[in-house]
Amino acid sequence: MVESGSREPRISILKSHPPELRPSIHSRPKMEIPARLQESLEQEHIKSLRSLEASLKNIPEIFGGRREKSYVPSNPCATPEYFPSSPAPIFDDHRAYERFDTDTLFFIFYFQQGTQQQYWAARQLKRQSWRYHTKYLTWFQRHDDPKVTTDEYEQGTYVYFDHDASWCQRIKTDFRFEYVYLEDELPA
Repeated sequence: MVESGSREPRISILKSHPPELRPSIHSRPKMEIPARLQESLEQEHIKSLRSLEASLKNIPEIFGGRREKSYVPSNPCATPEYFPSSPAPIFDDHRAYERFDTDTLFFIFYFQQGTQQQYWAARQLKRQSWRYHTKYLTWFQRHDDPKVTTDEYEQGTYVYFDHDASWCQRIKTDFRFEYVYLEDELPA
């Protein structure tokens, strides 16, 4: 059957078959799904819904077009109500990091990972001539002028911050600091 006004002929399936063979809009062909497959599909569906529900619980709240800061402690503990429950606003000002001592900067660097505070602490450590070693994941500072300096490394005595074992500064003599492991993307 050709509709008038159209350039291409369109065949109407509904009118070309007898009424008893025409597909109904309301009836769909029934497909037999094995019980085992049906159960597996239902379990996958339930798992997907649970995952979606869990992700919705962690969705950031938007207020006024920007994300509100909310501190969530990694290991919550019951403390008195009069104890502070969120970080002091001073930690949001990069100029404050100039007044922090070195141990405080190291603490912020290692325990505020992935935050703006970690970035500011690292920047201040670099200003104090500390250099981050990407292989050992620790901070080094020259103790003396290097004994050997090449295009690939320098060798000499260094002070390093031992954050793993004793949380103190230690001296490493005759250490070879290879420049390939020097973190240099962060401006000082």
